[in-house]
Amino acid sequence: MTADLRVDRPELHTWQQLPHGLFLRQQVESYLARRVSAAAGRWMACLGALAYELDLSRARITRQVRVSWPGDAWGSVIAEPEALPLETESMSLVVLPLALSYSGDPHQALREVQRILRPGGYLALIEYNPASLWGLRHWWGRRQHKGSIWQARPISSYRIRDWLELLRLEVMEQGRLGPWIPRTRRSPRTVASWLAAEWSDTAFGALQVYWIQKQVPAMTPIRQHWLTTALGVRPGETASQGRESTSTFHARPSGDKAQ
Repeated sequence: MTADLRVDRPELHTWQQLPHGLFLRQQVESYLARRVSAAAGRWMACLGALAYELDLSRARITRQVRVSWPGDAWGSVIAEPEALPLETESMSLVVLPLALSYSGDPHQALREVQRILRPGGYLALIEYNPASLWGLRHWWGRRQHKGSIWQARPISSYRIRDWLELLRLEVMEQGRLGPWIPRTRRSPRTVASWLAAEWSDTAFGALQVYWIQKQVPAMTPIRQHWLTTALGVRPGETASQGRESTSTFHARPSGDKAQ
């Protein structure tokens, strides 16, 4: 019997719904600022409301398509992450924040991203860090508050990397960031600032961020012995030399007799 992996998609429409949400968004933007400048092309896909809120102005992309999940009304396209109605190999950059953890079939959602991404294109993948108090908070939330934002199933880095390798998506960089306590007791600015200074980019950060590139299919060169056999050329000779040597070998001067 297989486990039921269906997850009720929460009404997570903005970063501000999360503890220290603005600080989390700023940390993600800071992490991606230098990296998105490497992306160039015509189309970028922002998948989910959280992706649209990120400042990605440094990307050298002329147009973008906004895909929202069912229940949201802000996007130009409404679809499930497991079935994106976008053209194959059409996107130079895809931004996917906090979607796999809420998906009933995260591997299929990742396959869809791989399908729409062109060879050499980039994927910015942001997920909860399961090895943190945020991961523990989601584990507890699935048993307490059905339908809340704490219903995610954080995915381990090992499993994500395994899926990416199968899909020929190469992890260029990976990091963890954000405050390690998923709760606001005092002023969010004060607490977040202290946590950023003491616990920034640690193994216990709230999020894990991946900067990924889709590999370009390698071209298989023609083996030399197939070419030389077809042309009758030995290694080190040109085609004309091969033909001359072949004709000379078969030609016998008139008047010569076999010994």
